[in-house]
Amino acid sequence: MKKSTEAILSLFLFFSFNSVYSINPDREYIRTPDSVKWNYQQLEINTRDGFRINTWIYEAKPENDKDTILILAYPDAGNMSYFVYHAAILANAGYTVVTFDYRGFGKSQDFEIQKEFLY
Repeated sequence: MKKSTEAILSLFLFFSFNSVYSINPDREYIRTPDSVKWNYQQLEINTRDGFRINTWIYEAKPENDKDTILILAYPDAGNMSYFVYHAAILANAGYTVVTFDYRGFGKSQDFEIQKEFLY
């Protein structure tokens, strides 16, 4: 019990002395929908506050089409290219799938980020 308490305390102290920094957007795509031979449309959307967001729209497999649209959002790491397989699987199941890059990620318009802050 004493050893586990010491280990937890050591980890807590280690992380409390390290600086926490904001996200580091990934700009490069590791794959695209055409790399898995999926029919898609790339569309740039302009937001109300003037930013350009890049999206990919995966067509549903026609024989399974459920006439339903799914929008996939990812966490604050990578970009939409990390979810090509997920989107293709869902499109194969009959869903139209929309993926998008957050501001500063992938091919979406960059924005000013203060890297010394977590949020």
